[in-house]
Amino acid sequence: MINLFNYFLEANVILLAFALVYYSLLIKQSAFQFRRLFILCAIFCALTIPAVTINIDQNLVSTSLVSTGIQTIMLDEVVIGSQLEMSMFFLFDQHWSFYLLFCYVLISSIFLISFSNQLFSIRRILTDKSVKRSKHKGYILIETIDNYPTFSFFGLLIFRNYENINETERQQIIAHEEVHIQQLHSVDVVLLELMRILFWINPAVWFFRKSQTENHEYIVDEKVLEHHDRSDYQQLLVKMTVDQMKLVGNYFAKIQTLKRINMMNEKRRKPNRLKIATALLSALLIVTALACNEELVEMPPEIQANLAILKKEHPDWKWIYREFDAPDGKPTEEIVNFVSSNRVSLMRTLEEGNKIGLLINTSIEEFNMAAELTKSADEVFDIVEDQPAPEGGMAEFYKYIGTNMKYPNQARSLGI
Repeated sequence: MINLFNYFLEANVILLAFALVYYSLLIKQSAFQFRRLFILCAIFCALTIPAVTINIDQNLVSTSLVSTGIQTIMLDEVVIGSQLEMSMFFLFDQHWSFYLLFCYVLISSIFLISFSNQLFSIRRILTDKSVKRSKHKGYILIETIDNYPTFSFFGLLIFRNYENINETERQQIIAHEEVHIQQLHSVDVVLLELMRILFWINPAVWFFRKSQTENHEYIVDEKVLEHHDRSDYQQLLVKMTVDQMKLVGNYFAKIQTLKRINMMNEKRRKPNRLKIATALLSALLIVTALACNEELVEMPPEIQANLAILKKEHPDWKWIYREFDAPDGKPTEEIVNFVSSNRVSLMRTLEEGNKIGLLINTSIEEFNMAAELTKSADEVFDIVEDQPAPEGGMAEFYKYIGTNMKYPNQARSLGI
């Protein structure tokens, strides 16, 4: 199972990194299709890269719990001092985590409800028997007289019959929405809405959402102007914007329309190939760096403790930590051979039960020499079937230690 916190953290880092590249290199470029694809690439990488694990050794395959040459027994932690005091501390810490998660999920749910309501609004239009439907090449035209704005969604074109437009303007509006349908802009809209639901806390998502909407309109304007008069089309945009402001009170549409008109009137400059190439290279570096980042795998506390001990005993040795799937519950021949090669210093089955963590020694020669010196002259036991246990069991052992061990007050006050 993917560590959800690590996944969430890495996905947000990817979005921010792509947004920084986009803002620095592409925001002023007129290559609108490339800008659109760059945002889609950012979304794809944010959703997939955190789930990708790149192994550095092809011999490491899915396994379950197998024995290493070094047998280690991990004891549970022992609480020294007041049980009530420690319980209150952990309860407080866990409650804060729960409250933060609850608030995040609550806000995500609000966005999900809002998006679902928009989808149900489209469904209500489709089930309305009073609307006029007609099939066209590649889409279905639905003409309404209700207070719905004109828009397209996948293969649907919802057209509100305006009283103050002529037939030429009507054809321009339909041509505009046809380009949205042909370019599959609804796919981008749905993806960005889902990203807002999942990662609403990330400003990059809001930035990409706004920028992609602008890219869609710029792309459509270019296509429409190939067959329609620029002046007439711009006048129609102003008329539609005023109508939309009266209908839904969206005054931000005015700003967007002015930007579109200015973009149409500007002399088109060729895209800067150097900046585009730099953006592609930067995206590749981001993906490579995060996909191969070893630190993104969180090392369990018990393995961290053992690693600290090993580093003290062997300061010149090097270790790496890797996690591997164990869906079958049985070791494969490859992993058994790898573990028996004495490269594995420690192995643990993780809490999920379908993964194992390996602490791998990269100082192979020194490790093999040390393993040879520790072998008995008679017989080597790799697995102890009956683990040692104190009288009365582990519960009594922990109770005894917790009661009798004296924790220095000075160390307690200093947090040691």
